[in-house]
Amino acid sequence: MERIGLLGGTSWPSTIEYYRLLNEKAQAHFGEGHSARLLLSSMDYFEIRQHYPEGWDNIYPILQRELQYLNDLNPSCILICNNTLHQAYDAIKDELNLSVPVFHMADLTAQYLHQQGHKKVLLTGTQYTMESGYYSDKIAAYGIEVMVPVLEERVLMQSMQQSIAKGHATEQFSAAFEAILANYTNCDAVITACTELPLVITSNITPLVIVDPMAIQCEAAFKFACAIPNQG
Repeated sequence: MERIGLLGGTSWPSTIEYYRLLNEKAQAHFGEGHSARLLLSSMDYFEIRQHYPEGWDNIYPILQRELQYLNDLNPSCILICNNTLHQAYDAIKDELNLSVPVFHMADLTAQYLHQQGHKKVLLTGTQYTMESGYYSDKIAAYGIEVMVPVLEERVLMQSMQQSIAKGHATEQFSAAFEAILANYTNCDAVITACTELPLVITSNITPLVIVDPMAIQCEAAFKFACAIPNQG
C-alpha cells in the first residue's frame, strides 16, 4: 500500500473518522494487525472557517499553501477531508503544482449516485452546502433530482453541525436529524455532504439509503493506493 495524504483538521472530529475508515479498510484487505499507511497534515481550520461564506479570495491561498505542503511530503494521492473546501479546490486546481491526484468528494459522489441508479436524493450538509448549488449542480448534471431541507431545518442543521465540529455529537442531535429525515421519505437516498454528519446520521435513524461522500472518497483512495482495480 502506498501512503495516502490527508489534509485534515477540517474539523478534527471528522478527521478522526477518516483515520478510522482507512485503517478498517486496511485491516479488512490485508488481515488482522495491519493498518493503513497515511500522512496526515492537520491544519488550523479556523484560518479558513473565519472567511466563510463569502471570503473565498482569502481561502484560496490558504488551501493552496496547505495542499502544496502535503504534496511535498510525497503521498501517492491526496484527500481533502472537508466537503466545502472542494469548491475552493475547483477554483484553484489549475494553479496548483501537485504531483499526485486529489480524490474529489463531490465529483465521486455524483458519479456514485448515477452508477447506483438513484433518481431523487436529499442533500444534507452545512447550510452553505445545501444552499449554494455547488453539490446540487454536480448531482443534477446526471439527471438526478436533488432536494434540500426547508429553511428552518437548514438553520437547525447548521447549528448542530457547528457543535458536532467542536466534538459535541449527542443523541439529541441524532433524534433531531431523525425527525428531519422523516419528512423526506419520498427520496431514495440521503447524502451526508458534511464530514461531521455521519457521526449522527446512521441507518438506525432513517430507512433512507445513506450516501456518505467521505466513505466514497476513502474507498476510491484506498483502491488507488493498493492498486485494486475497480469492478464494473
